Amino acid sequence: MFSSLEDIFFEFFNMYLRNSIFDLVLPFFESSLPVFLVAVISLVIFAIYCKKKYGDMIYRVLLFMGMLGLSAFFAHHMSHFFAFERPRPYQEIAGTMYFDSKDKTWLQAQYAESEGYHPFAEQVEAKNDAAGEESAAVEEIQKSEQTAPEQTEVLQAEESEEQVTPPIRVDLNALRIKWIDGSAKLFPSSVISISMAIAFVIALLMAKTSPYIYLFPLVIGWAQIYTGSAYLSDLLVGWCVGILSVVIAWLCFAFFFRITGKYV
Repeated sequence: MFSSLEDIFFEFFNMYLRNSIFDLVLPFFESSLPVFLVAVISLVIFAIYCKKKYGDMIYRVLLFMGMLGLSAFFAHHMSHFFAFERPRPYQEIAGTMYFDSKDKTWLQAQYAESEGYHPFAEQVEAKNDAAGEESAAVEEIQKSEQTAPEQTEVLQAEESEEQVTPPIRVDLNALRIKWIDGSAKLFPSSVISISMAIAFVIALLMAKTSPYIYLFPLVIGWAQIYTGSAYLSDLLVGWCVGILSVVIAWLCFAFFFRITGKYV
């Protein structure tokens, strides 16, 4: 039941809710760079705020930096600890729109869902066609050797100068399986977990940002779905991991304060 709803949710946001502005902006939020920028900007704002309000600015800024860093650390490693590899939507759902970060272009999966998807299918088929033409040429040469014995010595002399070898055909199915197994991303995504962890820390230590900062992990999750890299379950589990990582980081700091006798 959830799987069907998840597919409907993904198809709506990935295939139907599209426009040129989203195509231009959302690929930027798929990477970890926005997470780093938000953390740095929030740290600068927090430092300016503390400078105006508190005398122990450095102490509070270090506390904020430590919470951000420790929460992101736990979120990253917990995502990998609980994670398992599975194909991304663009690897198994036909019609998925996905962003190729290397070529900076949008592509669409064309293979049936039962067959999986290989993004280099057209290039592989072209190579196979070329290999077939070369194989046909080699067969014609071999037939001419059999039907024209008088030309055998000439052909052997030519082959000695440049030996003709049958080309190797590419097995598309084997290549597809190898590509999916080697490129499957982890579930849940660490970027999604870290984005929620950063937002949760900012909401805890900068209370005025609470109504708005949670839009950040929502945009990160939307970008992951829009670019064909994540399912709804990736977002939900990733956000839970991010919140749990902040709770663990907070307990670590509370234990530290209790041992040292310091307080915020």
